[in-house]
Amino acid sequence: MDHLDFTLFQLCPRGWAHWDLHLDNMLFQDDHLSAILDFDRMRYVYPELDVARATLSGCIDENGLDEGKLAAFLKGYQGWFPSFELNDLGWALRLLWTVEAPWWIKTDIEKCSVVPQRFFYEIEWLQSNWGIFIR
Repeated sequence: MDHLDFTLFQLCPRGWAHWDLHLDNMLFQDDHLSAILDFDRMRYVYPELDVARATLSGCIDENGLDEGKLAAFLKGYQGWFPSFELNDLGWALRLLWTVEAPWWIKTDIEKCSVVPQRFFYEIEWLQSNWGIFIR
């Protein structure tokens, strides 16, 4: 928290966000996204939260960041939102951390189901690799 510049978030564009865009809510056919499910949490917040959550959910595994998956995801996302750049991902991930860390970093996480445990791992990975997306 000491290294987080909260004034950065004042510049974040606001818009509609799925607010729960992880792999369990995405359907794929062949090598393309075919549907997004579960819009019950949709909110008018920061759309980049969806980019950050999808990045952590789809590009982080036990080996760390899969840069090939990240490049593919960003290429697809930029097809819809051409102005989004890799530099934007850094603050999007920091924004996601500020929202999700209190939900997932808790002492009894091992008692939770698989999905919250995975989110804990992803948030912990992000915290350990805080500077990786600063360019």
